[in-house]
Order: sequence, then C-alpha cells, then structure tokens
Amino acid sequence: MKKIQRALISVANKDGLLRVGELLKTYGVEILASDGTHAFLNKNNINSIQISDYTKFPEILDGRVKTLNPLIFAGILAKSDDEKHSSQLKEVEAKFIDLVIVDLYDFKSQPSVEKIDIGGSALIRAAAKNFNDLIVITNNSDYELLIDELEKNNGSTSLEFRRKLAEKAFQYSVNYDSMIHDWFVKSNNSANDNSFPNSNLLKFGNHSIHMRYGENPNQNATFQTLASNDSIHFTQLSGKELSYNNILDSHAAIHLCYEFKRPTIVIVKHNNPCCVATGKNTFDAYRKAILADRESSFGGIVASNVEIDGCTAQEIIKIFTEVVIAPNISEEAMQVFATKPNLRVIIFDDIKKISNDIDFKPALGGVLIQDTHYSLNEENWKCVTNQKPSDDLMRDANFAYKVSKHVKSNAIVFATNEIAVAIGPGQTSRVQSARIAMDRLNSAKENSQTSTDLKNDGLEISMQALGEYHNHDYTNLVMASDGFLPFADSLEIAIEAQIKLVIQPGGSMRDQEVIDYANKHNISMIFTGQRVFKH
Repeated sequence: MKKIQRALISVANKDGLLRVGELLKTYGVEILASDGTHAFLNKNNINSIQISDYTKFPEILDGRVKTLNPLIFAGILAKSDDEKHSSQLKEVEAKFIDLVIVDLYDFKSQPSVEKIDIGGSALIRAAAKNFNDLIVITNNSDYELLIDELEKNNGSTSLEFRRKLAEKAFQYSVNYDSMIHDWFVKSNNSANDNSFPNSNLLKFGNHSIHMRYGENPNQNATFQTLASNDSIHFTQLSGKELSYNNILDSHAAIHLCYEFKRPTIVIVKHNNPCCVATGKNTFDAYRKAILADRESSFGGIVASNVEIDGCTAQEIIKIFTEVVIAPNISEEAMQVFATKPNLRVIIFDDIKKISNDIDFKPALGGVLIQDTHYSLNEENWKCVTNQKPSDDLMRDANFAYKVSKHVKSNAIVFATNEIAVAIGPGQTSRVQSARIAMDRLNSAKENSQTSTDLKNDGLEISMQALGEYHNHDYTNLVMASDGFLPFADSLEIAIEAQIKLVIQPGGSMRDQEVIDYANKHNISMIFTGQRVFKH
C-alpha cells in the first residue's frame, strides 16, 4: 500500500472535484494545483499551492507552459525505493508526488491547434509510467473509485488499483492523440477520398460494463465504449446482470423500432425479429406483435420506440421476457416490472447516441468496416407489374421491407396492417425462408380459426383476435424479400399465401420471368433497386 502525501491537480472540468479535495484535506495531503484549479479549491476552503509558486516559474506563453518543469516531472518519475532518486530530489529541492489528477483540453468539441494539450498529456504518461509509486486520474467518472479506495485503505492505494488506473490513463492518452491525428487527416483529405480515415473507429474508450457472460456461459464478456463515442448512453434500471446476447439483441430490437414513427413494438430472439407491429399506442402495438408469433416471443427482448406505460407492462410480464428496452419507462410500468426481479429493464438516452456511423466485424485476422445501412431510397421504388398496388398495400410493403432489413439473410417477411405476421429468417435458400414464413403463417391461421384460449398464459384475448382485433383476415398480405428473387419458385409460395404485393430489390438475370409470373397471377410487384442484406 502507498500512502498519498502529495497530489498535483490540474483540471478544466471541476465537477466532483470538491469531494476529492475535501477527502485529501482530511488525510492531510499537500495539494499542488494549476492557477484555475488552485483558485477553485481555495475558494472552497481547500488549501492548495500554486504550481508556479512551487516551481518558482510562472505560467508563460498564454498557458502553453505551466506544468512542464523539472521539479514537477522529477517528483512524478522518481522511484520512492531508489536512494539515488531520493538523493537527487533533495539536491534540486523537489518532492515526491503520489497522486496526479489531470484532464485534457476539450479538443473534440473545439478542434484547433490551440486545443492540443501538451503539458497535460506529458503528466498523464509520466504518472502512468510510474504506477508503482503513484496513481493517476484522468476522468472525473473515476473520482468515486478513488474515494472508495482511499476510504477503504485510510488514505493509501494498492498496486493493483494504481495499475488499473494507469491502464485507463494510457487509453485516455491514446484516444486523445487519435482524435488529433484524425483531425489532421480529415483536414488534408481530398473531397474524393472515400476511405475510412478515422483511426478512432476501433479504439476503445474509457468506459466499460462487465457482462454476466458472453455468447455462452463459459465465455467472459465486456461492453466497452469506443473512443469515437466514449460514453455509456443506456441505464439498466432493474433485473439481473446483462449478458453479451442481451446487449446484442437489444441493439437489434431498438434499431428496428426506430425505422417507424408511430408507436412500435419489436421482439427479438437470437438477433432476429420474431414479432413486429405498429399501433396507436404501445399497448395496441404489443398486442398486435405478440399475437403474430407468441411461441417465438417466449424469452425474447421487447423494445419500444416510445415510453412503455403500465398497461403495456402488464401485458409484457404475462410471457417470460429477458429484457425490456425503451427510451423511457413510466413509474407505473416500473412498479409492474418490479414484480419480476430477474427482468432486465433498460432505458437509453437517444437513438442517435447509441448508433454508430460505421459497422465492423472481425474476419480473417483483420476487421471489416462498412457504413451503417439506415436509409431507404423510397423515391426509386417502382411498380413493374400490370397490377398496381393500393395505398394500404404500399403502406404495408414499406413496413415489411423495413422489417426485412433487420432480419438475417435470406429474409422473407409477410405483413398486413403494419404487423409482421410471419418472418422467415437466415436460410441458405430464399425459397426455404419463404417456406418457413408460410409455415408460420399457417400456424397463425390455425390458431385464429380454432380460437385457442390463452388465458392460462395470462393473455386475456384469444388467437381469434389476431383476425378480429386487428380487423384483417390474411387475404391482404404483402411479401418482402431483402434480396432479389432469382426464380419464380418463391412466388409460387406467395400465391399459396394469397400475397397481393411483393416488394424486392430486383436485379436478377430472370427479373422478366418473375415479373411475367406475377402478372399471370395478378400480383403487384415493387422493385426497390436497393438490396438490404444483413449477414
């Protein structure tokens, strides 16, 4: 354990600093501070010594030089167990420094040469290098960690703790330098350069959450922020510790929700949506969604693009659910969810904050990087058949195609009245995906016809309500395909399902054959000209 006797503090962000200062004062720690930090601490009755008074060298060059001084760096880099180092410190009248708290100029929001921090970066690297003797703090989010460590050890820190904070300090320094590098690259790039110059894309940020486990229970996992978006923008309100799959499925579910402006519920299993519906409110949307594929929804992740209210929460807890994620949860809903202590409930700040501009996956010892695929070019959609679709069919085609964009390829989606009534995901053959969708549609029809009562499972309406409650009878369906239809065989299944409109990218060598088949059977067909694969 190392007792903290002297600290150097130089921070622009003073949030949370008073608690640290007061604790250091309690332990009798001498504080050296830069001009602004010195004024702040002393104003709040926490004595500190200006660095310029300690070094007998004033801040110069408009603050460009203030901590760059041999007395400061000697005190940080000296080894406390080295007699030669101790002797040399006495010769130059320097003192050991045990704690360094430093942040860097805010380059991200105000990128410019004058916002490139020199002294702060040097202090951080020096302190992190000498973690055997001192501790370095670079982010006020770590103040609580420091306070807990000092209180637990009566003003001392452990080697393990100092090493952990040194690791974070070097990461902070790397991210900062990368930000500056990327700014220079971006400034010098030509307008025609379509490469990915941002080296921050794959650099870790300073925040992480330990996961319950990885893809399987025998795998360790961590949620780690990226330097390009270095904040955790979601909060778990209740439930068990999150797992790798919980995060992955929640990400998939919430991004599909935000394809739509109206209240929408999405249920995801194994990174594939199994239930999707929009409605006049979350209660309406949830009932539509859950009744489309109640079997697959068991143990799923439920996401909403609007606040979840108490009535919807009452419906959600009637079926085993792993995670509920939404932009907000009402107090009444939280009271309902509290009756299920294992249910993980998550809210997030903003869809833009939890989205990345890029998508990347490890492959062959490297990383594949691509733009994210959010927008659809609906202005390029065109009807290629004699039979023109109604406005209602076009509305459902738009809905189904957006859903297909979030289903693993090959993807087939049957929809009506803005409900995904059957989804065929992730097969090696598109016709196989269509057959799966057909099987699920038949199951839904059978349940509807037999009026199977679900009161034993808590749902107060029967499967007949899938037809009656939502005012449709499965004869006005659309089919969406995320890739072109290479043969007419998928259309044969569409005819069996009584599909009225097919929406697909087009672009196959046999497009005309498929169009002719659709015309023969009076099916409308839309070509989007845009493939939406999701591997």
